[in-house]
Amino acid sequence: MRWVFALIVLAVLGFTVSWLLDPGTQAPPPIPGAAATGGDGAPADPASAAVASQGPDAAGAAADAPVREDGAPTGDAFGPTVHVQHADGAPAVEATVWFLDERDARRERGREATWTYWDTTEEQGRRTRTDARGDVTLPLARGRWLVAAHKDGEFGYLAVGRDGRHVLHLQTDEQVTIAATFPDGSPAAIPVAVRHQHRPGNADTIWRGQTDADGRAVVRHFQLLRRAVAAGQPETFAERFAAMACVPTSPVVVTEFAGRPTDERPVQLQVPALGRLQIRLQCHSGVPLLSSARVGFGAERRNRAPDAFPISRGLLHQSTEKPVGDEPTSLPFAPVGQPLRVYARFPSDRRAAYSEQSPGPSEGGGTAEITIRPLPQHTVLAGRLLVGRDRALAGARMAVTIWRDDQVHTTTNIGTIADGRWDAVLSGREDEARWRIEFRHDARNERGGPSGDEAPERWLGAIVDLPPWPPGTRVELGDVLLEPLPPLCAGVVVDDRGQPIAGATISIEQHRENAARETVIEGLNASNLRQLLNERSNGRRPRDGWRRLNGLRTSTDERGHFLLEARMPPGRLRVRADSDKHFAEYVELPEPNQNLQIALARNGVLSGRLLLPEWLPERSVTVVLQPVEQARRGADTRRETISLRRGGRFRVEPLRPGQYELLVQMRNLPAPMARIGGLFVQPSDNTDPRLDPLDLSGALHRYQLRALDAGGQPMALDGPIHARLQHADGSWSEAGFRWQNGRAELITPSQTAELTFFGRGFEPLKRQYGPGSHDVYLRTLQPALVEVPGARALCGPTRKVRISAILQGDTGYPSSLSGTDQQTGRRFSFPRWDLGRSSGGWLEQTDLVQIPLMKAGKYEIILRAHATESTRTPQASVTLGTFELTPGGLATTTVPVPAQQVTEALQRIDEQWRQQQERRRNRGR
Repeated sequence: MRWVFALIVLAVLGFTVSWLLDPGTQAPPPIPGAAATGGDGAPADPASAAVASQGPDAAGAAADAPVREDGAPTGDAFGPTVHVQHADGAPAVEATVWFLDERDARRERGREATWTYWDTTEEQGRRTRTDARGDVTLPLARGRWLVAAHKDGEFGYLAVGRDGRHVLHLQTDEQVTIAATFPDGSPAAIPVAVRHQHRPGNADTIWRGQTDADGRAVVRHFQLLRRAVAAGQPETFAERFAAMACVPTSPVVVTEFAGRPTDERPVQLQVPALGRLQIRLQCHSGVPLLSSARVGFGAERRNRAPDAFPISRGLLHQSTEKPVGDEPTSLPFAPVGQPLRVYARFPSDRRAAYSEQSPGPSEGGGTAEITIRPLPQHTVLAGRLLVGRDRALAGARMAVTIWRDDQVHTTTNIGTIADGRWDAVLSGREDEARWRIEFRHDARNERGGPSGDEAPERWLGAIVDLPPWPPGTRVELGDVLLEPLPPLCAGVVVDDRGQPIAGATISIEQHRENAARETVIEGLNASNLRQLLNERSNGRRPRDGWRRLNGLRTSTDERGHFLLEARMPPGRLRVRADSDKHFAEYVELPEPNQNLQIALARNGVLSGRLLLPEWLPERSVTVVLQPVEQARRGADTRRETISLRRGGRFRVEPLRPGQYELLVQMRNLPAPMARIGGLFVQPSDNTDPRLDPLDLSGALHRYQLRALDAGGQPMALDGPIHARLQHADGSWSEAGFRWQNGRAELITPSQTAELTFFGRGFEPLKRQYGPGSHDVYLRTLQPALVEVPGARALCGPTRKVRISAILQGDTGYPSSLSGTDQQTGRRFSFPRWDLGRSSGGWLEQTDLVQIPLMKAGKYEIILRAHATESTRTPQASVTLGTFELTPGGLATTTVPVPAQQVTEALQRIDEQWRQQQERRRNRGR
């Protein structure tokens, strides 16, 4: 009977275990292709109807039992929790939630004209629902999740980290419909944009898209596109919204609309009749050009009314890339009956060649043909490339190098058509130098012509002497036979242990005397300008004389071997080998066909971790690793920004072997908060017990300040703060901080700080504080009153006129102050008028002006008048003399105005403004 009892016990245990492990208690996996519905049960919009759904039952289980994509239990490996709430703060139950990995979203950027993060999240993301608490727990992500949510006509969007709890606030969902029509009422399928003026004098493009065949475009989730109105705007300023047609018409088609909140009616755009342009490129003699080019046109410039909505002329520009060949290039959206000038820019010269002014298409939907010829300064080089005596090199693209004597003059790209012909538009040359053009073509992957013979698996090339090529001519080089190139150099690249390095880059460099000066004077184009900038960013000084020869480049195979086939360039040469995980090395190349072995030192890597206060701004601390030897610090110093999201872990590379010193720097602090010496770095990975971890959680202190007036009321103050910080060794350092809307936060390693506060119209205040929260009481000073009799009458009623006052002598304060915002990392600076050195006031309709001052003293008074009401017009300055000014507004200082000097100055700026206007009109013709 014992065995019967044992069987019963085993059966009970098996039932219990199977019940505990029942997969039905887990949340179901996502259901591909499930029907998508909106948060209120209605069918979702078409943009979100195609996304995969987890089903309505997944919402309740999402917070309690997160699941992986394959449906398996995740245990503790879950991602962030998102709490979705309505605009009134109530949790959004059963809200539809889409989530998408940020890196996947970035790959979609630019693929659609209407691209936005939230639209992409809805279209490409996975879908779930919130539970009864308004929560949803997402799977563990590689990076950040982009989360969008919808419920009951409200929508919200949020980017969340890998873990933690986040709140997503829903807002009333708004959209704007744009309807574009032609004069006959037919729909217009055109590019459109929405602009928002949230500060005076300018506007931002907040959306771009295209109307469909019905002439309509929908701007979804418009509440997320609006910008906040910039702070400190005058009471008379009102933000404006407008839709515009992104077609080069004159005048520009712009329609303003109500944007806060939006109007349900479509925004109408009445577009003039449009046609197309067929653009042909010809050389000076009328022969069709084969070269590729960027062709385009824009709207004619016209003076716009002062109150017109600000536009961006870049939105009106139409351009396209002309491919290699003699076929015409088509450009859409050409306005009917408006004068047009079309340009062409060639790969080797950024100067644009323009067509004659043309009226464009004669009717809507019509086509106009326009011809563009190179500039008189251009020369056209042309010829035909052959890879055999009877076979043309068809459909190939290659870089060609033009040599001037023994130096590279320029490098450009050419392309061949089916019969091997090519041409290139270059700046003409008339000097007596020896000019040559070098062709170099990779034929390793090319297959033969009609016979099907394989092309030689090696590089082909040729060098041709150029005849004189003066500007305004076409130079025919005839047939050029590309022949196999001899080996220039070969070899193997290994590391410091003798192991082969695969994928190392091999390039040839030429030494040039006075290379930096020559680069500026001659041959400066987009190609070698990029090379020069890359050399600067890589720490190589341009004056070292070595220049990389474009086109002479290869890489090592899996065994570390390389072969570079080319004719030996003239001059002194060297071979450069480089790899991402190794330091570059150079080997002299005295003659061709050299067999080289190049050894690259491995990069050193130093890893560690900093323990920092959790309230620090993200990425505000930097680790600097500098060599002990002073001579190496310029090239071998490395910096790594610390991310608190990664727990303060850092990895500094690449490092050359040697002894280093580590500095920990906080943003906007003049002295490092920690210094560790005696760090020895070897190739490969390195650690140090002092950095695993380095506890700096108590090394920084936070000062939180609030600006109050004499009555204890908060002030929206924006101005400078000068700080003197005392360190543990008793030394002092100085730094600049700033008020932002009446509040300031200072993070320093000092337990005491001497702070001086400034503000326009306030008396400077110097106090000493310790860490913590402090109220700062500032006393308001009444401005000084200055009268300039007759100034307004002399300048007229429509000029912008400012009366400036510059203090004579020392203020006792810094003459300027700058720093870096510790929260955002943005640089800021304060000029002298924010620090009491100078001030001024705008002259209104009377001759009395109020000038805010920080202290009494002798001030030089200057009248500054503009040509118009805009401060962007020319300005004239007339010194009126030096006078004693006292803040307080109790007495008026009368300053005589020299009428003759002011009149002459106004005449000068009026003439300057007239000339500027004339130049602008000429450019717009």
